[in-house]
Amino acid sequence: MSGDTRNSRLPKRNKKGQLAVKVGGRLDYRPFKFPRSVSDKEAEDRITRLKEVYKACGGWNDLSNFVADFVRKGIIPVPLPNRELSIHLGMKWDGWVRWRQLLVSKLPSIPWATLSEAPTSPAILAALRHVTMEQLNEVAETISGLDQKDRPVVAAIPGTLHEALTAYQRYIIESEPTNFDRHGKIRQLINRHQDQPLATLGLDSCQALFNYWRQRAPRHDGKGQYTPKRSREQLAELVRFLEWMHLSEKFGWREPVDFRRLDRSISKETKDRKALKAISIPTFSLSDLASLVRHAGMPEKLWIIWCLNTSHGAAEVGRVQWEDIYLNQDHPWRAEGLKIWEGGDWVGFLRPKTEVLGWWMLWPETVTLVKHWKKHCEANIYHRPVKPDDILICRESGSPLYGTSKNGQSGFRNQFTRLKKCCDRTGFPVANLPPGTLRDQFSDWCGSDQADAIVASVALTHGSPHGTDKLLYKHYSNRPWKKLFEKQQEFREYCRPILNAIEEPTPLPQKLGEFAKMWPTLTGSKMTRVTVAAKSLEVSKATIYRYIERLEEAAQA
Repeated sequence: MSGDTRNSRLPKRNKKGQLAVKVGGRLDYRPFKFPRSVSDKEAEDRITRLKEVYKACGGWNDLSNFVADFVRKGIIPVPLPNRELSIHLGMKWDGWVRWRQLLVSKLPSIPWATLSEAPTSPAILAALRHVTMEQLNEVAETISGLDQKDRPVVAAIPGTLHEALTAYQRYIIESEPTNFDRHGKIRQLINRHQDQPLATLGLDSCQALFNYWRQRAPRHDGKGQYTPKRSREQLAELVRFLEWMHLSEKFGWREPVDFRRLDRSISKETKDRKALKAISIPTFSLSDLASLVRHAGMPEKLWIIWCLNTSHGAAEVGRVQWEDIYLNQDHPWRAEGLKIWEGGDWVGFLRPKTEVLGWWMLWPETVTLVKHWKKHCEANIYHRPVKPDDILICRESGSPLYGTSKNGQSGFRNQFTRLKKCCDRTGFPVANLPPGTLRDQFSDWCGSDQADAIVASVALTHGSPHGTDKLLYKHYSNRPWKKLFEKQQEFREYCRPILNAIEEPTPLPQKLGEFAKMWPTLTGSKMTRVTVAAKSLEVSKATIYRYIERLEEAAQA
C-alpha cells in the first residue's frame, strides 16, 4: 500500500448524471462509478466505507475488492467472504464465528451477513448453535452463582441483536425503499447498541436500550446531544424493531412480561427550558416592510398589505374567495344588532385550521389593490368576470398560489424569498424572516394589555368553532368586533410609511443610482465617459452600457 487514502470533495457528475471517484493511494487507487439514482449523500456514505475497506485490508486485493463491489452497489447485507480470503487480514482460519467477529471489528460500518447466511453447510451451523447454547447456559449458571440468585433458564432463542437489526434493516429497505430517514435511524441503532444474544434480551436489557435514547445520546458529529424530538424518534424506531421481532418467525424472541410498562419518557435538562420572559416574536420593522412593498409587484404587493391588514397567513389569504369580500356596504351583521358604523369594506372568513370565524375591516389601500388585481385577473388571467368561488390570490396560470399538498405555503414562500433577494440586490436588505411573520405584526403591535390581547386573539381567529356559516352572528356576538375594527384603523396609521410605499417607484440598485447621478456630469465622447464611469464605480464597461440602456428605458416609460 502506498500513501494515504484520498479525502477530496465529490467531483461534478457527468452528462449522464454519473459520479466517478477514485479511492486509494496516489499510486494504488481504484475507480468507482455511481449512477444517477444514487444521491450525493448516499454516494458519500459509500465512498467513506470504501476508504475504510481499503485501509483495513491493506490496499486493493482479493478481499477488499470482494467487499467493495457490494458496498459500491449498496447491497445489504454484505456476504461473508470465503475462508481463503482471511489471509489478507493476517488470520489463520479458525471457523466462521471468529471470521465474522474479525470482520465486524475491522469494518464495523459494513452491514455483514449473519452466520446463518455463511457459505457453509446447515449441519455445521446447527452444531455450532447447539454448542453455543450450551456455553451460554454455563455462563448464565456461573453469573447466578456469583450474584447468589437462581439461574435464569436461557431460552433457545437463535441469533443476536445485530443479526436481528440487520434483518429488520433489510425488511424496511425492501418495503420502504425511499424512506431514507428511517434507514438512517436503523443504522444508528446498529452503530450505537452493542451486540448481545437475543436469549439474554430480557426486561432489564430492554430498559437499558430505552435508557440510552431516553437520556438523549450524544450526536454522531460530536456537537452536543440529540434533541428531545430526535431522541423520541430514535426510541420509537427501537420499539418498532422490537415489535417486529416479536412477530417474526425467524427469531424466537418474545416481549417480556410488563414490556409495555417500561419507561419511555425523554429527559429534558433544566437549561433547555426557556424562560417566559425570554420568549419574543420576531417581526419586521416598518422600514423593512416598506422596502418589501416598494420592490413588490402583483400579487405580492396585494397579499403583503392584506396580511398586515387582516392578520392572515398564507393558509388564510391563500384560501380567500371573491365571495368572502364585501365592498362599499354595511357590515352583514349590522342589521342583526352589531353596533358598528354604516358602510365600509369587509372580509369574513372561516379559518381552515380552527374553523373559527373572523371578520376584518379592509383598509382603503387594500381595497384599491384588490380592485386593480380584479381587473388584471379578468383581463389577463381568466379572460372573463371573476366568479364568487374563484380564489383571490392566484398564479398567472389561474391556479391558486396556495397549494393543496403538504407544502401548500411553498408558493408564497418562494415569492417572498425572491422579493427579499431583490431587496438585497438593490442595497435595501431586510430581516431574514418567513412570510408567516406578517400574520404576527398586528398582534405584536397590540401589546400585552389584557383588553388589547383579546382583540389580537379575535384578529387571529383563535377560539372555538361554531359551525360553518359565517353569518351566524348569535354565536359570535359577544366578541369585541367594534374594538377590533377601531384597532385596525389605529394600526393603519402606524403602517403609514408602508402604505405610502405602495405608489413609490422601485429603487434603483445602489451603483445604478450612483451612475444615474454621475452620468449627466461627465463630459467628452461617449467612450470617454463610459471609461471614466466604469473606473469610478469599479465595474466593467459592459455593465455601464447596460446601465445606460436601463436609464433610457426608464426615460421612455
